[in-house]
Amino acid sequence: MKLMLDLLRRYLRKSSVLALMALDITLSVRATADDHLQAPQAAACPVPDSKEPWRDTHQTPECRTLELIHAMTLEEKIGHLGASNVKPNEDRFGIPFLGAADGPNGFARGPFPGPPPPSAIGVTAFPNEIALAATWDRERASDFGKALGEEWRGKGSSEIIGPTQNIMRTWHWGRSAETFGEDPYLNGQMASAEVSALQKEHVIAMIKHFAGNNQDTDRVGHFPDFTGINEIISERALHEIYYPGFREAIETADAAGVMCSYNQINGTFACNNKGVLDQLKGWNFIGAVTPDAVFALHDPSVALKAGVTFVGPQKMLQEMVAHGQLTESTIDRMLYGVLFPIFNLGIYDNPAPGNSTAHVSTSEHLALSKSIIEEGSVLLKNKDHLLPISAEKVKSIAIIGVAAGPNAIVGEEGPTVYVQDFNAPAEALMARAGFSIKSTYHDVGVGLRPLPTLTGDVLSPLNGAGHGLTATFFRNGDLSGEPILSRIDPTVEVSGLPAPELGPEVRAFGPPRLTWSARWAGMLTPPTTGDYMFSLDGMGTASLVIDGKRIVQLLKVNFRSTAFGAAYLKAGKPVKLVIEHSNDYAVLGSSLHLGWYPPHPDQMAVAMQAAKSSDVAIVFAGEQLGEGMDKTSLPLPGNQDELIEAVASQNPNTVVVLNTSTPVAMPWLDRVAAVLETWYPGQESGKGTASLLFGDADPGGRLPMTFPASSAQGPATRAEEYPGVGGVAHFDEGILVGYRWYDAHQQEPLFPFGFGLSYTNFSFDDLKLTLDGDTVNVSLSVKNVGSRQGFDVVEVYVGEPAEAGEPPSQLKGFTKVSLQPGEQKQVTLAIPVKSLSAWSDRDHGWRLSAGTYEFKVGESSRTFRLRGQLRLQPAGD
Repeated sequence: MKLMLDLLRRYLRKSSVLALMALDITLSVRATADDHLQAPQAAACPVPDSKEPWRDTHQTPECRTLELIHAMTLEEKIGHLGASNVKPNEDRFGIPFLGAADGPNGFARGPFPGPPPPSAIGVTAFPNEIALAATWDRERASDFGKALGEEWRGKGSSEIIGPTQNIMRTWHWGRSAETFGEDPYLNGQMASAEVSALQKEHVIAMIKHFAGNNQDTDRVGHFPDFTGINEIISERALHEIYYPGFREAIETADAAGVMCSYNQINGTFACNNKGVLDQLKGWNFIGAVTPDAVFALHDPSVALKAGVTFVGPQKMLQEMVAHGQLTESTIDRMLYGVLFPIFNLGIYDNPAPGNSTAHVSTSEHLALSKSIIEEGSVLLKNKDHLLPISAEKVKSIAIIGVAAGPNAIVGEEGPTVYVQDFNAPAEALMARAGFSIKSTYHDVGVGLRPLPTLTGDVLSPLNGAGHGLTATFFRNGDLSGEPILSRIDPTVEVSGLPAPELGPEVRAFGPPRLTWSARWAGMLTPPTTGDYMFSLDGMGTASLVIDGKRIVQLLKVNFRSTAFGAAYLKAGKPVKLVIEHSNDYAVLGSSLHLGWYPPHPDQMAVAMQAAKSSDVAIVFAGEQLGEGMDKTSLPLPGNQDELIEAVASQNPNTVVVLNTSTPVAMPWLDRVAAVLETWYPGQESGKGTASLLFGDADPGGRLPMTFPASSAQGPATRAEEYPGVGGVAHFDEGILVGYRWYDAHQQEPLFPFGFGLSYTNFSFDDLKLTLDGDTVNVSLSVKNVGSRQGFDVVEVYVGEPAEAGEPPSQLKGFTKVSLQPGEQKQVTLAIPVKSLSAWSDRDHGWRLSAGTYEFKVGESSRTFRLRGQLRLQPAGD
């Protein structure tokens, strides 16, 4: 290496100093195993003819990056890597301030309480990405990416923290709303389309969370060490299930940023895991690797060697340099990954023109939001073609459920998008019905938002007179030892540290500085007889027990979440009520609230009468989930299932509209006429849903996940697999994630992956399979044989030779078609032969098995219209 360096230095001695620097970086990159970037050949960079050659737009992004690094002092380099994010007016190099911002479905305000900051105002709350995934439309994903890029730049930001590309491994995952579902191929195709469009707008996409971030329970661990869940994942599962989406976004769309995740993978934290982060280098990733917030970086020096770019503040980096733990050449390589995308994506020459107070939502963005609802909502049932509603058939409708009103679900919790102008479903449906259809709205049901505080003379402490609960506080997280304080609290209402005796609390986005727990106990005397609903709203872990039976539970919640439960109580008969709480898993301080909802028979009676007397009853129901929380049960929360059952008993023409991000149980499915899944639909929820119910648009969505028939179905049903035991989760299902598991174990789901109905019907004919070099072309004819315009998704699944050891079927191609009545289209899907390879743990690489491959064309993972076979032979065999 030294001889090569000397020869090349001699050859280039008339070149600029920059050329020698480029040579040093290039040779260092190629000679150092732990490096994670690539730099250009020295000879490719011309001799600079100005004092600031990095501003020369005629040079390549590679050379401009090297010119800039060469011009910087060591302190300036450290400053740009030390999380100081120097702003342009303070930076002599003119490096744009990126202003990275989170956003699952728009420019987010963050998970923080209080009024929205200026940056959160004037933005579009788009549908969450699970709705985008359900469109199965790359073009729509591209439109979404473009719109996000426009809003980010309008807010003065040039980097988006997203999209989320983690696989939905289990229905428990509370963060599924911001994913693309359970399939790695669908994930990669949709994400790469979004990322490509985003970056064309001069906005860096920081794809996340690399890798294996597939549950929120124990994702960061708990006080005091915050050791995240250790996931035991096979090499094959990583390459076939958990890596492909990231790889596609990098190789196809040149994603310029990566966030490494909180969790451990096979005993090593993801941000310290060189074996995991080295994958990025193999995919030719050039960009910054950023650790997830606060908890992901456990050892900066190890993370640095693994390939993480941002490992700490400026002062820490200076100390590492002073102690010989960090060299300037390593800093140069890290800085290259930070600066290259700024030049390569045109951010340097076209910095974001906006500012944080700008209003960036547009009519075009709102129209796109509505289109995603229409094209991503999934019609799951439509008995006797009840939908769409028409004035010819329907003269009256009753709209029922809290999920249809102003408290309806818009997007996921956590980094939420502030909604200034919400189009509520009930309001939009009534407007669309107009004068020709009588419509009423009944805001009943519990299960979305925290209930009113339980307080007053219905509560009495265990010992002593008065009203309230006996509260006992402990300076530990498990209610052990002697309490430090006992008192009477009028209710459970914790916002911040509930007692100074517990110690000082610092409210910040970071690990709690102390741990505490508490128990509230007393007697509740119900005023009336009936079903009472209770809610616990807060962070950490909490449970409500009534007369020895657990009614409500919050389990290891990082951000604020709400859980519900029900108990049948008799008027005047006291019951013992106990609430236990630990803040060990809370991230944003201390928070816990106890709410209740006594029986309201009069309200329910009015709603039931409206359902009975109307031609159609439409019940809205949902489930509010988000970051930092998982769901523990499959049924809808609160009394929403009971509400649907009650309405269906009064009206056989009952339509259920679901706002969920994961599968839910449907014990009422056989008793309702129609079910429409609209996901988390954003601020245009009402207009988009009304358009579908009244037939102004065809429901174009197909499921990006499998809906199980019971909680016993699907992978990861044992505690050792999810959520894990002793901080370890075994991904024993291997590559059998989602529909792969159902197929391999002959389980019949409630609704299969890829399923969805239209208001019209389609026929598939004339399948042809041809091998053209390294591509298999799948051609067929698709015809709309119904009487309406509609969408269909042509899905191609492949069954591989037994030798490959792959699942029975895997999605390998799809395309969405829109056809007018009687219209027919010839569709061809190109499937690369290499995409049919399987990962070999023995060879640590991809291997194509020789044999017969079955191509199955259909409309879900269980409904195949056409089949064909093709024999493939690996090259060289």
